[in-house]
Amino acid sequence: GADASSGYKNPFYCVIQTPGTNNAIRVINQNTVEFPFDAWVLPYEIGAGGSLACSCSYDKTVRLWDVSGPTGRECETLRGHKAPVMEVAFGDGSLISGSRDGALLSWDVQRAKLRRAEGAAHQGHITALCLAEEGETLVLSGGQDGCLRVWDPRLQGCLFERFHHRKAGGAGAVGAIRRAADGTVLTMGADMRICASDPRMSFERVSTIATHEDFIYSMELAGDLVVSGSGDGKLMVHDFRKGSL
Repeated sequence: GADASSGYKNPFYCVIQTPGTNNAIRVINQNTVEFPFDAWVLPYEIGAGGSLACSCSYDKTVRLWDVSGPTGRECETLRGHKAPVMEVAFGDGSLISGSRDGALLSWDVQRAKLRRAEGAAHQGHITALCLAEEGETLVLSGGQDGCLRVWDPRLQGCLFERFHHRKAGGAGAVGAIRRAADGTVLTMGADMRICASDPRMSFERVSTIATHEDFIYSMELAGDLVVSGSGDGKLMVHDFRKGSL
């Protein structure tokens, strides 16, 4: 029961975990809309223990939520970004967030404090984040610049950068990053390609899948298979080790 007249000052939020495969939430209104209404699907992550979740928002904050009970409650609001926060990666006490201005922030979850900031991790928006275990926790980030970057939150600066989604015509933003059980990293880009990188080879590209003919909107892993969907309505399943459809 929010007051519609003050909705622009006091927005309300909800987190919905849907079982669907198209990463979409549809808002259906059967009555006349008498005031402006906007809805966004924003990233969120649930920690390994299942009792703590985090979300990010256009209000430039990252929020921690206690989801252990029947109704969730907000635990902390983390402030430090100067632009809308587009991506979060959360697990085993590590929390990383990335914003539209290319900033990458690492947080101390226990103390709810900023641990480290990379003010220009990417040129343009940060568009994908993933935590990767390689001895110690590493952070994988992707941006509008078509670059995959690898970070150690304990150290200043980038460990590796790989422009896997840059072609002669320009950069293709990295839309998603996924990590296979053996550590292989899969990225999808606006260049309509899926690239596999090997951390044992300093994240060099070892294979490329280039069978999509339209923008790739989603990608998930199932063992050695990578499932991807594109704007032309095609769902493709590839063996990423062989590169075969």
